[in-house]
Amino acid sequence: MLAACKIDAKLLLDSEETLTIETHQTNGTSNKKREIRKGEETYSQFRKWMEENEKGWESSPVTFVPAIEVRGKKFVMNFHPTKAILNFQSPDGKYHQYVKEVKEVDFKYLLPR
Repeated sequence: MLAACKIDAKLLLDSEETLTIETHQTNGTSNKKREIRKGEETYSQFRKWMEENEKGWESSPVTFVPAIEVRGKKFVMNFHPTKAILNFQSPDGKYHQYVKEVKEVDFKYLLPR
């Protein structure tokens, strides 16, 4: 039986002044990279999404090819058309990977314009 996990958006984002958004081709090759900073609309939208989606994550041992990644110092969020994959190191030093079902509309604002 799998129990849903909860993430702590505040813990993951509070010390992050700049995040990197990197899009990848289907084979994982980097396509485009840009930075967003605290105070920018895209950063605020991502933070809001993280805070609204703290619950409902499942632990996953599967390795995922990068698609649309949001990288900070403490985490990597990898968005696929139907999944968000979060990798991070907890304060106790352990690494975690959680997966959550999403819709593309949840992260469309991260796509290159």
